[in-house]
Order: sequence, then C-alpha cells, then structure tokens
Amino acid sequence: MPESTSKQAVPAVWRAIDANLNRASEGLRLLEDIARFTLNDSELCRKLKAARHYLARAAIPWQEELLTSRDAAGDIGREAEFEESPHREDLISLVRSNSKRVQEALRTLEELAKLPGLGAAFDWTKLKEHRFAAYDLEKELVQKLNVKNQMEK
Repeated sequence: MPESTSKQAVPAVWRAIDANLNRASEGLRLLEDIARFTLNDSELCRKLKAARHYLARAAIPWQEELLTSRDAAGDIGREAEFEESPHREDLISLVRSNSKRVQEALRTLEELAKLPGLGAAFDWTKLKEHRFAAYDLEKELVQKLNVKNQMEK
C-alpha cells in the first residue's frame, strides 16, 4: 500500500467509501440486469458491466481498509424511516431511482477522493467521468424502455 494512503491517514472516510462503492455497484448491477434481461441490449449491458467492474478493480488494493471499516450492523441509517414508497411504479421509475443512486454514490466517492491521502487510492477524475457516463446511461435506458413500452402497446 502506498505510504501516502493508509487507513490511519483517513480512518473515518473508509466506511463512507465502502458504503458508496457498494451502493454504486448494486445500482449498476440492477441497471445491467434490466439492459440484459428486459431490453436484450448487449451494448448497453456491456457499458454498465464495464462501469461496475471499474469500481471493483479500483477497490482491490483497499479491500482490507474497506472491510475493516465496514459496520453494517452499527449503521444509524440502516433502520431509518423514509417517506419514499417501498415499491416502484414501473420499470422506468426503478431505472431512474437506481440511476440516481449510482450517480450520487459516484459523486460522494469523487469528493472523498479529493481528500488528502486518498488521491493515490481513487482517481477523482475517473470517478467524475463515470458519473457523467451514468447520466448518459440513465437517459439511454429510459429512452429504450419508452420505445419498448410503445411497441408493446
């Protein structure tokens, strides 16, 4: 591990990084499955899978820090009550909500990567590129689902 980036350098941040890596990966997986199983769109599926794999590869050198910092049982947000309905209206609303989940997680990771000592861990410029790509992927998914819905009517 690089000397400038260690768990000791930014201990409170690793937990947030772990949570947001998981959040982004989970959202991307759902979007990938919609592209694969609902749209049968291999190119869109490939793009979403590539984004998910980028995050997985970026985290490999930091697995110890990420796992050590994880505290799912102690997460105060785990049992939080939200006004949002637990169900989705349709597939497009599911895509939109999970796209936002991915975009917000990438933005959080991007900002955390700018902290001293974390630049060697995560390249904030690459995270920014992936965040902007996520905006385009959301648009593409929604457009294709709209076309599919129109064709099925």
